[in-house]
Amino acid sequence: MKTQITAALFLATVIAAPAFADAEIHYPDEPAAVAAQPSGLTRAQVRAELVQLEKAGYDPASDQTEYPKNIQAAEARVAAQDEVAKASMSHGEIRKIDTAAGELTIKAGPVENLGMDAMTMAYKVQDPAMLSQVKVGDKIDFIAEEANGVAKVTKLQKQ
Repeated sequence: MKTQITAALFLATVIAAPAFADAEIHYPDEPAAVAAQPSGLTRAQVRAELVQLEKAGYDPASDQTEYPKNIQAAEARVAAQDEVAKASMSHGEIRKIDTAAGELTIKAGPVENLGMDAMTMAYKVQDPAMLSQVKVGDKIDFIAEEANGVAKVTKLQKQ
């Protein structure tokens, strides 16, 4: 009898486990941005977002009685900063990717922060990972900065 109960319990667990494995839990106080995140986030992406929120004033170790309000305020500040950054970004199209040289050739409109008119030009990239984020023909928004006479893409996103 005991063996039959154990076997039945085991069978019920095996059958029910997959149903619970994909379940998502959403807490009532969970910020909307967190609930809307795709499930394919990497640890590095989550860490980068947390660093960005901390730079915007969120302190995860602070008093938790203000939890959703304080992280939502930081998210709002980040969103406002992103809007300002997007407005100051240049726009262009990827023409060539040179992984050996660490360069992107971009047909760009005016790059106002560098005082450059519209032109096609090769830019070094700050992070080599940027080279794999785009392909020839992609429309992009980017920020370029100049250091030691070299124009370098410091931020890049597809349109």
